Amino acid sequence: MFSSHSSMWLRAHGNHSLITFAEDGDHTEEGYAPVIRRSARLAGLPPNYDSLSHSPATISINEDPAAAHTCDAPHAHTNTLDDFTDSDTAGDGALDAPHLGSTAARDPPHSTRRQQRQRLRQQRFHERREKEKREYKARQSTGQRAKGARGYAGNRVSGQPPEEGMIEIPMGDGAAVSVFDAEGRKTVHRANRCQRADVLHACHEAARLVQGDGMKPTFNNTQSRGNFKTYYFSLHRGSTALPRFSKDIEENRDLYDRLTNVLKPLMRYVEGIFKAEFPKLYKRYADAMADIKKMHPELDACFSPFASFCINISETGVVTVKHIDMQNLAPGLCVVIPFGDFDPALDCKLHVVELGYTFQVAAGTPIFFPSALYTHYNSALISKGMRGSIVAWTGASIFQYVDLGCRAVKHLSKSEAAEYKAGLENRVKEGFELFPKMKTRPADLGAK
Repeated sequence: MFSSHSSMWLRAHGNHSLITFAEDGDHTEEGYAPVIRRSARLAGLPPNYDSLSHSPATISINEDPAAAHTCDAPHAHTNTLDDFTDSDTAGDGALDAPHLGSTAARDPPHSTRRQQRQRLRQQRFHERREKEKREYKARQSTGQRAKGARGYAGNRVSGQPPEEGMIEIPMGDGAAVSVFDAEGRKTVHRANRCQRADVLHACHEAARLVQGDGMKPTFNNTQSRGNFKTYYFSLHRGSTALPRFSKDIEENRDLYDRLTNVLKPLMRYVEGIFKAEFPKLYKRYADAMADIKKMHPELDACFSPFASFCINISETGVVTVKHIDMQNLAPGLCVVIPFGDFDPALDCKLHVVELGYTFQVAAGTPIFFPSALYTHYNSALISKGMRGSIVAWTGASIFQYVDLGCRAVKHLSKSEAAEYKAGLENRVKEGFELFPKMKTRPADLGAK
């Protein structure tokens, strides 16, 4: 899990809220309670994760602690394990590891006293973390929501109007937030508040490029999702048998090449978070793009590992109406990265209706969620400023093409087509198994 280096160091920051769902006693459809708990994450991050680290606490291994990446959460600091004493609170970081039990039982026969103290501190961090729990009410689990899914083409469940009582998750000190459903699957992840100047600059420069190069918007204030301009750059199938680049790319190839070069810092940023938070699902997306690249060398992911992306721009702030992304993969994710000058506590909050949560999302901060399952929209720009967004996704038809051995459905034999149709439900279930699960079942966390 970790690379082999000589010294270990810890960077930590508190208040990393993991919202977890636990079964209520009556087991009714709405009888689930999420529990917010603070934790740190024990994980080896990918090389391209860089200082974009969205996890407020990360144990890494590095030969030179001075060369370590810095956490992008506000007031983050780098410490060795010895810097944490018994007086530290759980909000300063707690190891998200299985219960360590007795240090005497865990200590190897030749462990030093320093190692024993480290293990004891880790155990105490874990115990304090488990004591701090706050309970909330949730509306629906991901599995329940997916009952109406139709495999590769989103879902048949119609959008629902917003209801009163949505739980708002603030940016606060910028800590990352993950939402786990009633079955313990990670459903939504909002990264730490972005502090990287190169990522924020990439978003603004991309918006400047598409507006200043004479490219016509794919949709110009006339789309059903709201009054704003949208510039699409997509690898898709649409109504064709084979995947291809969208017309916007073909007609603006020079602009597209410059745009993807400008967006490289943002792409690496998003890819690193995706790979760390949803490793199996990330592999599914990356493998699909690799298969298409192998079959069609001239094609490549527009926003790796996502096949497509778009840039949404409006002078008054991009505001979307309630919608579901019907062409996205049901057991999949899209990522939204807002940009601009706005106050996330007031402006353009992301509402995910069936989950019952409203997310404050700061500029440059990616948020991942299953846009093909949940009705979502964002509120208006209230304060002075501007707000645009960059959205990345992979169309369901791309996965369908890859799963069929790089063939379209119409190229299947009758028996193959029948087998494919009969297996849709199982493929959806298998897709949800790629979502990370909690090591501790929600019911074991003590929620009432």
